[in-house]
Amino acid sequence: MLPRLVLVGGAGGAGASTCAAGIAAAYAADGRRVSLATLDGCAGAGDLVSEATVSRLGAGAPRPDLSAARGAMDLAGLDPRLIDELGGLPGRELVGVLWALADAPEHDLVVIDAGARVVDLVQLAGMLPWFVQGVLPAQRGWLTATRPLLAAAVGRRWPGPDTADALRAVYEATVRARDRLLGGTTATVLVMGDDASARAKTRWLARGLSLHDAYPRVVARRQGSTFGVSPVLPDVPVWDLPATADDTVQCGVSGLPDLTAPPDRARDIRADGQDMLWRMALPLIDSQNLRLTQEGDDLVLEAHGHRRLVGLPTALRRCRPAGALLRHGILEVRFRPTQQEQAT
Repeated sequence: MLPRLVLVGGAGGAGASTCAAGIAAAYAADGRRVSLATLDGCAGAGDLVSEATVSRLGAGAPRPDLSAARGAMDLAGLDPRLIDELGGLPGRELVGVLWALADAPEHDLVVIDAGARVVDLVQLAGMLPWFVQGVLPAQRGWLTATRPLLAAAVGRRWPGPDTADALRAVYEATVRARDRLLGGTTATVLVMGDDASARAKTRWLARGLSLHDAYPRVVARRQGSTFGVSPVLPDVPVWDLPATADDTVQCGVSGLPDLTAPPDRARDIRADGQDMLWRMALPLIDSQNLRLTQEGDDLVLEAHGHRRLVGLPTALRRCRPAGALLRHGILEVRFRPTQQEQAT
């Protein structure tokens, strides 16, 4: 099955924007409908291809109505300006791309020029549903149970069902964006530069992508590059780009390795006596650099300067971690039922 989304990233100056533009232009020339999104509004892939052949994802897209959230924060005794300032923080362009992706038309292909922010984008895509879901309980019933004096003071001024509906709509949009970006029909292309630190930068980005279920399907590099790829990313095919940026845009996907193979995202739960084993693919992560902690109903994974929260499956939420093993790119976490569960 052909990819529905191609995510292109790479360290600054590696040529990710040029590569993304070439991929978008080539697929458009082949008759596929293509949308292009870029995180660089100044000199990204969108400046390298014609809007007549490749549409711009997010151009003129509506933004979520946060007026209900402002009102709820005001009544809860919080400064409603927090909502406005949140939208002005660095990284808001990441949210803009995800919001546009959530309601993007069903084009044959979406190409995202993420550049050096590629790990930030996939991390945010995974975190936004978790964050909004945490806000959803903040309604009248929750306030009455946790802050009864404040609930009594607010009285009937507390926002009604419209607030809950608005928050639920935002949550559903974040889930759609996450599923589209991190789904099985996404192919990640990591572009490798040609400077002395290119190997280290590529490996660092690849590890972050691995932690967030977006391990690169292809590594692209310039023809004649003095820095080889193997063994930086073992088992990942190399795509030799033309020597110049102009040729890359013109040649498009010439020589591009197969993007149709599904990524290895093995994740399952197996019984082992009374214990449960949760397995997930983590290629390129070193066991010595992996740290696991449980926080509530989430498992926190930290490795090589990257961090991810993974929601525990329902079957494991009444268990406690009892050990972990990372071997051959597969993490296996052992969970043991609590004494209360064993007694029932």
